[in-house]
Amino acid sequence: MRRNKKEKQTKFSRSESSSEEEVKTPRKSPVRSAAVQKPETPAKSSAPTVTVATIPHVEGDVVFDTTGEFVLWVQENRIVVGDKIELQLIQTSKFEYTVCFYKEDELIHSWPVQATTLRFQEAHLTASWIADMGGPKQISFTFPDSTAFNTFKKKHTTCSFESKTKTAFKATKEDESWLYDGLVDKFSTFRLSESEEEEDDFEEEEAPKPIQFNTPTKNSLLSVGRYSSNSFVVRGDQVGVFSPSKRGTSMKFQTMTDSVKTVKDKTAFAPSHALLHQRDEKLLFLHPTEKKKIFCMDLERGKVVEEWDTEGLSTQKILPETKDAQQKGRDTFLGINNAGFFIMDPRQKTKVVRTYQYKNANTTHFSCAATTDEGHMAVGTKLGDIRLFNANSLQTGGVDYINSTAPRAKTKLLGFGDPILGIDTTRDGSFVLATCYNYLILSPVQEGKATGFSKSVKKAPLLLRLGDADAMKIGASFQFTPAKFNVAGTETFVVTSAKNWIITWDLSEIIKEDFSSIPPNTTLPYYMKQLPDVVVADDFSGQQKTDIIFAMPDDVRHYQWKGGRSKK
Repeated sequence: MRRNKKEKQTKFSRSESSSEEEVKTPRKSPVRSAAVQKPETPAKSSAPTVTVATIPHVEGDVVFDTTGEFVLWVQENRIVVGDKIELQLIQTSKFEYTVCFYKEDELIHSWPVQATTLRFQEAHLTASWIADMGGPKQISFTFPDSTAFNTFKKKHTTCSFESKTKTAFKATKEDESWLYDGLVDKFSTFRLSESEEEEDDFEEEEAPKPIQFNTPTKNSLLSVGRYSSNSFVVRGDQVGVFSPSKRGTSMKFQTMTDSVKTVKDKTAFAPSHALLHQRDEKLLFLHPTEKKKIFCMDLERGKVVEEWDTEGLSTQKILPETKDAQQKGRDTFLGINNAGFFIMDPRQKTKVVRTYQYKNANTTHFSCAATTDEGHMAVGTKLGDIRLFNANSLQTGGVDYINSTAPRAKTKLLGFGDPILGIDTTRDGSFVLATCYNYLILSPVQEGKATGFSKSVKKAPLLLRLGDADAMKIGASFQFTPAKFNVAGTETFVVTSAKNWIITWDLSEIIKEDFSSIPPNTTLPYYMKQLPDVVVADDFSGQQKTDIIFAMPDDVRHYQWKGGRSKK
């Protein structure tokens, strides 16, 4: 039963509230007032004051309780709201939790546990985040000791996972270690200064005149050549072909194909997904509604010439059978759907040659996939987990998919409960890169000579995130485009974008077998470049390691990024 509003609040001492044993037994949240609060401010008279908005009362079972320092930043001023602010993690209903902060028994700040991404800094015993308190604010909470810090980190992680997935958190010790260790910042993360970015990292020119397409729609898909230097941009039912210019950042418009149409009834459609195929000679499309067909455009002729039936299998994404299959001209490719994956061979009368479908689709929810150079496959799911499949398991069985058994993943990484929006791997399969809404998961999956594609490997991942100030610059709510490793040369760079910003991480100092042996003072720089419009899609060039191609709604550009440096 919930605590009666007249019952007296139970006070906890600092040592009691931070103990692991104490928080194991939930207690009821006392009823408190929710009044407007004015935080304590430094003595400096020019520092702004902040009024904390009135917040509705939160009731439920308290699963964690401690006190600490609550700080927020306003116009670069550090404002201490209080050094004895009480933090409570409250379960309000099944799989629903709220984080609450109280000052003298009055609620000053709260949010649903799944709504905010926290940054944990073990060296300072702090958790920081961005919240809307009359506008976006940087906030941090300093815990009284390491026990309270670690206990909250674990409680918050498991509660957030349950809230996002609506399932009870059940994990092995190995999975728990992967989760908890991955949340802590391991390296010194910083962004290159504005002046350095402008001077050194990108070559710019004035924006060229927009290409005039015969459609009012906007650019939606980008496919960057792996064999050629051309890039292909889908805009409605048309495809524009571009190549890099010799000077500046503009892309040279080459030609425009015929409308993308079905072969049988000649109905034009706007593709929902595209994949370059056979040394960039063909472009494969998925239809937004006809999910059980794949359409093939001959790029030399500039029109769709074939449509392949998938034997009744719905298709969400298609991908090369190996990392470099597009350059090598391989005929076969992979398709994935919610319940599994399959192999297509256009040369065969029956195009689907192997099929692996899981009988309980409620446990799969596959959303994206990528392959290594040996054909191992990494799959991301809407539930947030990452599964690694060995290439040999994709080449056996699957002929009679009704009676055959789908292969088991060699490694299953639990994830943090957020859907995987995109996934990539290094050629040798030593690292897997997964994209979530506002962070990337970089997982080392190599152990000796083996990788997680041949046996279970669960080493602590690294979360690639923007600093709080940079996240606020983009906007409190943003979503990364699927992040990718560089294509040419050894993988040491990662590119993604958010709204009208291109973001690139330099991983040259940390790309090793795992992160445990890297000195703690190692730097992890990232670079941001503001653009005149929202980025629709981005990727590295297949020819130059640091050449980034990106499409905006009405423009296609490239930047020759010099990168590869570290802050001294």
